[in-house]
Amino acid sequence: MIEPNNSLYESLSRVLKNYINDFDAQDYTIQQYPQGHIHQSYVVVHRNTPRYFLQRINSKVFLDIKQVTSNHKLLYDYIDKMKSGIIRLAKPVSLLGSNEWYYWDEQGYAWRMVHYYTTHHSHQTCPSHQTAAQAGLAFGAYSNMLNTPSIHRKPLNLQPTIAKFHSIAWRLEQYQQAQSSYSGPTRIPYEPSQRLKNNPTFFDLTDLDTILESYSQTFLNMETELAASHVQNPRLAHNDTKLNNVLLSTENEPPIIIDLDTTMPGSILFDLGDGLRTIGLTEAEDQTDITLLHLNQDYYTAFREAFINQVASLFSPTEHAFVSLAGPYMAYIMGLRFLTDFLNENTYYAIQYPTHNLIRSRNQFHLLHLMMEEANG
Repeated sequence: MIEPNNSLYESLSRVLKNYINDFDAQDYTIQQYPQGHIHQSYVVVHRNTPRYFLQRINSKVFLDIKQVTSNHKLLYDYIDKMKSGIIRLAKPVSLLGSNEWYYWDEQGYAWRMVHYYTTHHSHQTCPSHQTAAQAGLAFGAYSNMLNTPSIHRKPLNLQPTIAKFHSIAWRLEQYQQAQSSYSGPTRIPYEPSQRLKNNPTFFDLTDLDTILESYSQTFLNMETELAASHVQNPRLAHNDTKLNNVLLSTENEPPIIIDLDTTMPGSILFDLGDGLRTIGLTEAEDQTDITLLHLNQDYYTAFREAFINQVASLFSPTEHAFVSLAGPYMAYIMGLRFLTDFLNENTYYAIQYPTHNLIRSRNQFHLLHLMMEEANG
């Protein structure tokens, strides 16, 4: 909990007074939300009950925040009109006396707030077959809603909020640039607490580079063919369908899809793959003991089948051809991005220790191998 006499609490209180009528610090406590890589997030608690989820948008990641806000307005209006009953979006809190959702503080930072749902929970790792199936259904239904045309409404015209977000070609180019400017060692020792008997003594950047090279052409070809198919069949995607980006109900209420900032042009397979990448893994993405990382076939299959049941009728022949590589594609690109961020001195993802991104990258490449074995039978 952030103490009321803390300067951060005072700063957050100034923001909250733009959303909450008669805000009184005696009635509210504010807790930092520890999960998530990008935004600064806080849970706003009113008299011991969580009420709101407050975020300061990371303007270093989202360079055009006004595009994010524009996309959100279009997206909420579009999903609301569909009234599917299968999924929901978290309800935004408007500024007092306004229908605007975003507050810009005196330093130029953008803030937003949504209602907190005590009947729903997010999961960092998948606890059950049911959770995997529920998440697959929710993300698949969201993808279906984004990409199903209708004569009764205008197409959803969302613009990119991060350019080339899931482009292997672009991420490899960034990696090569980071490599050329990196002046550190190629063998980096594990943190003392991570020197387990199952871990090697060092991270070897040369080994990680070899893994990247061995798979690069496969995924570059996949990217090229999907892009060509999207000329005739444009797609929208959430683009960040980690398990913790869907809130699942304990009271049989519809799931809530969150973290919508990257809902923009993409591929249905990106959403399938990112879900598989996080739901099929038996441990957290930064588990230090690699021998604990396995692919849970039951959860993997449950998510895959539930998701595909929602979108199979939309697939083009090209998308059908690459379904089995959806998970490996996303594991590859995330391993690549974590490694690139390490080489760039950890400027993108939040870290708790210097080699955090190397652990994440190593684990994604391990998962890549596991999923390629699954894809190849």
